[in-house]
Amino acid sequence: MEILHICIRKENGHYWFYKMDEEKIPLQVLKNQSPESVFEKETHTCIDSATGPLWRATYITSDEKQKENNTFSSNILFTFHHAITDGYTSVNICNNFLKVLNDVIEENVQKLYYFGQLNDGHESEELFIQRAKYLKNNLEYCSEIRTMESKFNNAKLLLTEYFPAPKGAGKRTKFIHGELNKEMTTNLIKVFKSKGISFHAGFCSVFNWVLMDILTENGLPDKEIELPTTHAFNLRKYWKKSSSAQLGSHVLVISLLNKTDKNVGENFWEYAKEFDKELKNAIESMQAIDWISVKSLRYISSEPKCDESLNLQENVPLPPIPPSYLPFLPPKSYYYASNMGVTSSILKGERDHVSIKFISGGASIPSMSSNMIIFFQTFQGKVNLLHGLFCILSNGRLCQLMRRKIYSEITIYK
Repeated sequence: MEILHICIRKENGHYWFYKMDEEKIPLQVLKNQSPESVFEKETHTCIDSATGPLWRATYITSDEKQKENNTFSSNILFTFHHAITDGYTSVNICNNFLKVLNDVIEENVQKLYYFGQLNDGHESEELFIQRAKYLKNNLEYCSEIRTMESKFNNAKLLLTEYFPAPKGAGKRTKFIHGELNKEMTTNLIKVFKSKGISFHAGFCSVFNWVLMDILTENGLPDKEIELPTTHAFNLRKYWKKSSSAQLGSHVLVISLLNKTDKNVGENFWEYAKEFDKELKNAIESMQAIDWISVKSLRYISSEPKCDESLNLQENVPLPPIPPSYLPFLPPKSYYYASNMGVTSSILKGERDHVSIKFISGGASIPSMSSNMIIFFQTFQGKVNLLHGLFCILSNGRLCQLMRRKIYSEITIYK
């Protein structure tokens, strides 16, 4: 698999993928250790991208054994550099790894396994250019985009006010793993579908409800606030369909600003339907792409009415990545939600000799700050949850409080 043997090097001011000088498999084997603690350690251990490879694996053995069928349980953790894969394609890689492992046990190893191809995102680039040209010729819409982004970026966040970071908090993320059982997952899917809303919209509406409850309980005087949240979006949905996994990092963020009042629980379905409507509109209107494309336009006149007031830059430099020692910029949303969807359609968890009991995934970006990141997916009829709390910005008890209240709220559908 080509992407498992590459590194990243800088040449003439640009970063390029290079084949490693010497191929190696970065595998460490541990015994009887907590998968959660190993997971957290991995997320705080950087990858040496200049040397490579851009991935590593940790195998955690266990003495646990089911005597009745001679079955052993163990854990394996994959760590990938975000340059070669994202959450959506990581599932594909896990599926292919499971196939390889099953074939090894079966002693039926193939000469070649195809994990997918690294895509440079040229289709996304074409979309950015198209949307930038559209914005240039539609100044009224361009102005609306700028206003929306400004309003979102200037919305007041109250979590750090009510849950300040402890003194001396380092740049670390606390992860809390969880799962909803099959009965609760089935009921959630059924009730959201009956109300005509997506699972993501319904679930995030519950998060917003919980956030509002927490703020109210901690003395929020306002009857209504505008609640900014961000949501991962798979750009491949805009591409032409391909039969193979398109590896690489091809994710953008959809930003939503929802008016949320203290009685959101009493009017929950109306709120959830409005959230769903705004999310779908953002996807259909390519909001995530437009918010990036508008940055490739620059004013050269104080008269925004004229077409000549905006020029399209041919080459837009990427913003520099701040060094790890610089202070974090304050977050602009209450949480970042990443929903992998129903991964059972991609990940075949039951094979002849191996099967998956539990799967969880997350991300760690040293240069990024966020109050909370929520990863969730539906696998084998159960919702797997991972809450990531950036402790430098919030008190550790917030994540525990969020988790307890979320589980409490969704039990109403049981």
